[in-house]
Amino acid sequence: MRIVSYGAVSVVGRRSNQEDAFLVKDGTIVVSDGMGGHASGELASLAVIAEVERAISSPIIDPIHTIAGALREADRKCKQANDGRGATATVVVVKDEAAFIVHAGDTRCYHLKAGNLEQMTRDHGIGFYIDNAVGLLCMTETHTLKLSPGDKLVLTSDGVHDALDFDTLRLIVSETDDAQKAADGLVVEALAAGSTDNCTAIVAIVG
Repeated sequence: MRIVSYGAVSVVGRRSNQEDAFLVKDGTIVVSDGMGGHASGELASLAVIAEVERAISSPIIDPIHTIAGALREADRKCKQANDGRGATATVVVVKDEAAFIVHAGDTRCYHLKAGNLEQMTRDHGIGFYIDNAVGLLCMTETHTLKLSPGDKLVLTSDGVHDALDFDTLRLIVSETDDAQKAADGLVVEALAAGSTDNCTAIVAIVG
């Protein structure tokens, strides 16, 4: 199983700076949302991306072990900065017949199969209070998901999913097989619904 197509979009939205970061590379998908304000939050999310990219530069034998290690290293660097920076991280590695998910924070991964959408990750915190993320506790949540051809993996930052109800999100992702159109649609609808945060969405189709 591999990613046969994907769409990705990330916008500042109504914020003054961009603290979201994302990556789609070599079967790996990442969304990270920085915390700590302005430059600190941006640097934290970029640290997540950099460490994951470094980790996948070599062949991956155990995706969950590899990605959890990358997030621990990003966590170490954020804490070393000692300026309150942190970032959520939702990482999916597509390998063989499965998606391997490693997660901390309130970015999300969804799985769409045959029109049915399931949220695969749990938000670590309530509202604006995040209690588990890179730079904080960094206790990673992990899942292994069996995939079938045509399944869609959807990763979003809270600027998207906090503004959309579940049925709207499902409809946008399921009504088209154009992954970029679906990703664009999620962000457009989130902004139209009044999102005031950075907005990032990735839709990947496997086969």
